[in-house]
Amino acid sequence: MKKILSLLTLMLISVASFAHTWEIRVNQEQDGSLTWYVQSYHFTSETACITDANQSGITINGTNYAIQAVFSGSIVPLSPTVFGVTTSCGTGRNSYGVIHTPYIGGTLSVTPYSNVACWSNCGITANGSFTPPPPPVCSSCPVTNFSNSTGTPNDNGTPCNTSDDYIPVNITVNHLACASITGDGKFKVVFNVGGTNVALGPYNYSTGITTTIPVINAPVGTSSTTQVSVIDDDFGTSGCSVTHGLTIPGGTFNGVRETTPPTISCPTAQTVQCTGDVPAPNNALVTAADNCGTPTVTWEGDAVSNQTCANKYTITRTYKATDASANSATCT
Repeated sequence: MKKILSLLTLMLISVASFAHTWEIRVNQEQDGSLTWYVQSYHFTSETACITDANQSGITINGTNYAIQAVFSGSIVPLSPTVFGVTTSCGTGRNSYGVIHTPYIGGTLSVTPYSNVACWSNCGITANGSFTPPPPPVCSSCPVTNFSNSTGTPNDNGTPCNTSDDYIPVNITVNHLACASITGDGKFKVVFNVGGTNVALGPYNYSTGITTTIPVINAPVGTSSTTQVSVIDDDFGTSGCSVTHGLTIPGGTFNGVRETTPPTISCPTAQTVQCTGDVPAPNNALVTAADNCGTPTVTWEGDAVSNQTCANKYTITRTYKATDASANSATCT
């Protein structure tokens, strides 16, 4: 990774004492993080230099950062930036420790610490500061994917008319963290239902890696084959995009089913003397109504009960009213 060696302020203070870490060098990485190198004149063949490294490191503004790896040799080829040095206890370049830290702003006060001789401080206390890392800018399409969820379908206040029903669709766009600071930091969504493209947005990318856009009210006919594109116009003549279908319960949204059953009223009961006088079923004698039009009335059958002789029994006649949404009610 490219190194940014941009120390703005550096002050070296050398204090004579007997110890063994005598130089600190540092590199600033492109993302602003810092790689520190601490030089010791001890050798890695000395057991304590390896086993006790995790008890040693540097203290930055009161926070300890432990050595993460130990190697033989000099830190000179690894970094040209000397952050702190003293020659009061030797200058042998026999081993070094490596410490990675995130970018730390402001003035840094850095001092080696150790519980063992190998990495103990020779008397270094150094102060300096670093240039804040430049924000990363996307070099390729920042849109990586998107997903969706759906809310409760709505009949738009017209339960008898499904043509204006809609289902809320929540779309979350997945993108690179650099999206919000690249170009105009915006994207749009193109929604295709029935062959007609509807452009929505533009929307601002959120910081981070996901952005949830305002709810889209998808019309009747929206399905898992409905194509949605998330487009960033900052890349290429036509922009860059991710396109795929939606996740719709049942595969297709056909509107909100109206669920109010019709009302139905049968003719009043009759008593006749003979079997031959029993009237035939007659749907026209049934009164039925529905909140969404005129229901269909059907005769569902007769049931005979309480028969004691050929001409003495009870007939229970059932009629049913069914509306356009398949809601039904019966009467006898």
